[in-house]
Amino acid sequence: MVVHQGPRVGTAVLLWSILDQGFVLMERVGSHQTGTWSFPGGSVETGELLEDGARREVLEELGVATTRPEYFMMSEDFLEDGGHWLTMYFYAETGGQVRIMEPKKCTRLQFFRDPQAMLKMKLFPGTDRAVTMSWTIVPLRVQALYSRYLNGSKTAT
Repeated sequence: MVVHQGPRVGTAVLLWSILDQGFVLMERVGSHQTGTWSFPGGSVETGELLEDGARREVLEELGVATTRPEYFMMSEDFLEDGGHWLTMYFYAETGGQVRIMEPKKCTRLQFFRDPQAMLKMKLFPGTDRAVTMSWTIVPLRVQALYSRYLNGSKTAT
């Protein structure tokens, strides 16, 4: 059981891949909640701004730069291993080729255009709420991307 003095702070990024025309989910391995799917993200480093941590995590995990991340929600989660996390969720886009950069932490990537399909996955704590929130109250940009897909368009502008 992992014991921390207080909640840890992390970021997660609802990342739209322009090349793959979908939001990226990563299958987690080698850490807490192995076998669940989550958005790219992780711990914020001491002295690091949340937005910078979000960008850094995407670059470390997927090898791509992003647009400026837009904050849209926070999730407080208690994990099975005793961890307590406050995760700040952001929305961003990338035009780069997404790839697994840390194979000891992630074994597979999947791209989703439909939030209902994401909700059918075994999701990391908080990720389900982020998917639901992205469909209901996230910046109109995210809703527009979903709507374009559901209406048959494949452009993310």
